[in-house]
Amino acid sequence: MAAVILLSSVYLPVSGHEREITSSGTFYPVGATSHAWSPLLTLRPSPHIGPIYVGPGQVEYVNGSPTDPVFIQQGNVDVSEGGLLVIQNITFEVAEPVGESSLPLASRLAGLASFEIQGDADLRNATLTTAVLGVSDFPKLSLGVSGTLSLFNSSFEFPGWLSVSGPHAELLLNRSSIGPSRAAAESTFSNPILGDISFAPVLSVSDGGTLDGVASNLVDLYRDNLTENGTPGMKPIVDSQAQQVSPSSGAVYSNFTSPNDTESLIQDLLNPINFTSVSIAINYSLGAGYVVTDVWLTYFGENFDLGNLTLLPTPASEFYIPLTPSAVAWLSSIGSVGLLQSTRSFGSNATNLTTHLYPTGVGTGIATVTSVGLSSSPTLQYNFSVGGKGSNVSLLDSSIGVNWLDPALAASNPWISNKLQLTNQSEGWFANVSTISTLPRNPSSPVTANGGAVAYLLGWTSFTAGGPAGPLVGAHLSAYSNLSGIQNRTANSVNRLQQANPWLARTADWEVAAAGSGGYGVTAIVHGEARGYLLLASSIVEGNSSQAPTGLEFYRVQISVSAQSLSTGWNDWNSTSYPAVLLGAAPALAPKATFPQFVVQLSVVNVSADAGEPPTIDFARIGQEVTVHAAFNVSGLADVNVVSSYAQLLTPFAPRVTVARFPTVFGPIVPGEVANVSANWNLTEAIVGAHGSFDATITVVTNWTGGPTNSTTSSSEEPVEFGIRPSVVSLAGVMGPATSTLDSGGAYWVNGTVAYNGSGAASIKLFADYSAGGVPTLLDELSVGYGPFNFSLVGLLSELAGNGPFKMSLVAEYNTQNSTGYTLATTYTVVANSTQGGATPPWWIFAVLLAGVAATFAALVVRRRLRGKMIECGECASLVPDRSQRCPTCGTTFEIEESRCVQCGGPVPAGADRCPECHHVPADRPLPPSLEADREAFAKHLEDFRAAAQGELGDDYPEVEFWRWWRKQPAYQSFRDWQEGRTPKPTLEPPDIPDTTPPEEGETGT
Repeated sequence: MAAVILLSSVYLPVSGHEREITSSGTFYPVGATSHAWSPLLTLRPSPHIGPIYVGPGQVEYVNGSPTDPVFIQQGNVDVSEGGLLVIQNITFEVAEPVGESSLPLASRLAGLASFEIQGDADLRNATLTTAVLGVSDFPKLSLGVSGTLSLFNSSFEFPGWLSVSGPHAELLLNRSSIGPSRAAAESTFSNPILGDISFAPVLSVSDGGTLDGVASNLVDLYRDNLTENGTPGMKPIVDSQAQQVSPSSGAVYSNFTSPNDTESLIQDLLNPINFTSVSIAINYSLGAGYVVTDVWLTYFGENFDLGNLTLLPTPASEFYIPLTPSAVAWLSSIGSVGLLQSTRSFGSNATNLTTHLYPTGVGTGIATVTSVGLSSSPTLQYNFSVGGKGSNVSLLDSSIGVNWLDPALAASNPWISNKLQLTNQSEGWFANVSTISTLPRNPSSPVTANGGAVAYLLGWTSFTAGGPAGPLVGAHLSAYSNLSGIQNRTANSVNRLQQANPWLARTADWEVAAAGSGGYGVTAIVHGEARGYLLLASSIVEGNSSQAPTGLEFYRVQISVSAQSLSTGWNDWNSTSYPAVLLGAAPALAPKATFPQFVVQLSVVNVSADAGEPPTIDFARIGQEVTVHAAFNVSGLADVNVVSSYAQLLTPFAPRVTVARFPTVFGPIVPGEVANVSANWNLTEAIVGAHGSFDATITVVTNWTGGPTNSTTSSSEEPVEFGIRPSVVSLAGVMGPATSTLDSGGAYWVNGTVAYNGSGAASIKLFADYSAGGVPTLLDELSVGYGPFNFSLVGLLSELAGNGPFKMSLVAEYNTQNSTGYTLATTYTVVANSTQGGATPPWWIFAVLLAGVAATFAALVVRRRLRGKMIECGECASLVPDRSQRCPTCGTTFEIEESRCVQCGGPVPAGADRCPECHHVPADRPLPPSLEADREAFAKHLEDFRAAAQGELGDDYPEVEFWRWWRKQPAYQSFRDWQEGRTPKPTLEPPDIPDTTPPEEGETGT
């Protein structure tokens, strides 16, 4: 089960060995979150008391949120090898309270913390600092890195010591900073302490450690104590017991004391444990004569003879005796805590520290020694030091808190001159690194190197390339030194970044790419020009505080491109010299390298189109998918990087319209190379309109970047002529009367489905074809839209009676395109309406029949007169007046506002006697008589189905509801299916309607 720790009130699951620590220190299941970092708030959380230990294979998070921006840690932080600590979106404060003076020294110092990274630690959008809440808090922090510590948009803001030591130690600063403590300025410490803690930590890299930094700042690095704020070092350790010293008598001082208040103890601990010097301070008075005494120091059983001291007559004097180097080394090994433990002020009996003044028998006077004390001075440290073979610091586009001041100009304040010291075969790489101060009249280098150490200084130089056609993008830059001898070899070695400093090479490439260029040493469009950037070494610092380092600034720069027909360009360049390279100079801009032959050209060398499966070349029908193929050729002298293109269609009826966009081609496309693309589009009436066969032109337009200008347009030089044909028209599922002998007065139907791609109306003609030959007789003509149609033969067959056998055929037409003729298989014969023989019926039977004939004749006459005013129901073949909104039989609704002309497909308003566009007049054809026998038989056929429908629709269901129910049944048959004896068939699904979305605004060509 994984260990977990609370952060605020966010509860998320944690798996494996991950856990999260928060300000309350309570254990709850939570997970890592990410929020923007917030500055310190007045309301502070309770500290997390106890160590943070991340063992091998463990991951631990310390996360913040807008409501929990601060985490206070009271205790050690230890990340073992193989562990990972992530601190993100938070201010991480280390609190180190110093105990009250009534406690033993060890207890008072138990709160001092260490921060050790042997594994891995990441700071992401976070700040590491120390908590300074009052005089009881120790303000410094010791941070040791022997593993990997990475900062991303983060900062160190604490005084103390930052050590990167060991062959696997690395400190990475990525857009981060090391700076002064903000909290120190708000503390109540006295000036000597403030002078020690208002800076960033001492930074040291040793024993093969590495510091890498990009776009980061290292400012106000620790400068020890400033003398203007008080003498640096520990408070003096003093024994104030007055004793007599004469030629025959001596004195022993072992009752040493020191101020033990919290603030004094903090000042004692501020400085490093090594001492520059330690002296015995003897205060005495002597009225007359003189006396010689032998001075010894005994510390933890070690005796140090400091030699003879001659005390001369004086009313009051203080005499300093420096300790021997061996004594200073011994005290440094013990440290300030060891010295403090030797005094009675911190619970010791003071027997471990004794000063002896032995008599020598020489002298004539008696001196009164009023006090003996120890006064120490700390070892002065460089604020930034790199030492040891394999130790390396690499900084790019950063600044460091060192200056050019000469220590000799500030003798009374020696620590104000801040230097970066490289020693013992270490290396420093400073690429576009600036210092915090300007160059004085008598400069002293802020970077010193001795003991075989070396510092390489590099600066950015921008090179441009182009020709008559414009900027030359994609040119590659390389440089070699134009010097001779060892400087030449050194310069060339340094500038091969991939081999000399791989981290710097990768980071430089990343920096250039992030700034919008094409990568390190490759030209790209920057501020309207093709610029490429190189880091060129300007000098090498070797020796102690060198003011005239070796110059490496003379270079020959090669600008080359992939096109073989372009000659290589050259540039002689003198890089920015030292020391200006350390003063934050902007990248130098070299003269442009010009290529007179540089011309870039992209052309369309081939365009073709096809449609259908298998593809039909050079024409397509409306409703088909068209594929356009294009080939681009780079015929200039430089690469083309990005090509976007589209196809346009030009018809006799419309301007140039964009119909398809090709996939973008990403290069580089080198000169002579051909790039092929294809794109599909649907040919619809929305593009070409409702026209017949015609020819159109397809052209291809291209845009490219990376050419002579940022964006160039080229029209196709080889447009392709492409034929446009109407949609295929087809008839399906056509059925006629089931019986071959037709009564001239019967009610029969011919129905089916017409399919095509278009939005207009199709014309369907019904013919009677006699076997004897001759011109087919046009029985009827319909103007219908895509889908089912229905011819009613009522009133159409009387004229065919007695003419012999015939077959019925149909032809559909849309947009001048005819369908394949469709002939019904049955041969029909029309017989005249006849009466049956038998007894003579009563006279009233004749009267009824006569009245029926008269009514039928009248209806026939009216129907003939209203031929242009009747329409057929597409569902059940009933004849309906053209102004009816609903079929009275099956309930189908109609649009009565307008119909479609069978000749041109144009809209015809209701009631019009001719088409307003082409003036076509519909034919007035006779209507066939009713065939009641077939209708009655079909009705009898439906009786069983009506009974089944009654169970679902109820007893009194409307006729319209039955027809809706009947069409959904698997056994559904139309009247014509039943007549022909055909089994039920599934409803024909219409084909997919192509996308007719118009082109977007602005896509029409010129």
